[in-house]
Amino acid sequence: MLPQGLTEFSLSKFATTNEGGNVHTPTGVPANWTRVTASQIIDDKAVVLYGLQAYVSGQTDGTVIVHDGQNANAPIVFTMDVNASQSKNVVLNRGILLQHGLYLELHANVVECTVASLPFVEPVPMSAGHREVDSEHE
Repeated sequence: MLPQGLTEFSLSKFATTNEGGNVHTPTGVPANWTRVTASQIIDDKAVVLYGLQAYVSGQTDGTVIVHDGQNANAPIVFTMDVNASQSKNVVLNRGILLQHGLYLELHANVVECTVASLPFVEPVPMSAGHREVDSEHE
């Protein structure tokens, strides 16, 4: 079940590939694409999740659980159910900030999941002494 406001799309509709084969997020920034075949930590620091693509084999549905943290006990951000012998893509246009890291839990028959993410970079605030200079009035 996806959180309110999230929808399923094909990653190819939002990600573009340049001549070098690098895949970019919707903002044009290269994403880190990680292929996962078992439950594991993807990042132990703050990260922005941009998308998932999961593949299920066999006659049983599978589930991918995204955690904001470093293990399966961390808070669940969302779960993605995938039908038997199918694949599913979820693209998060603006991304989801996971402040405590990203742990991906793969259940029943999920044979592979590809994760698109980038490390979170804290915005740099303007200094208190900075001001705009209007050359016409000085």
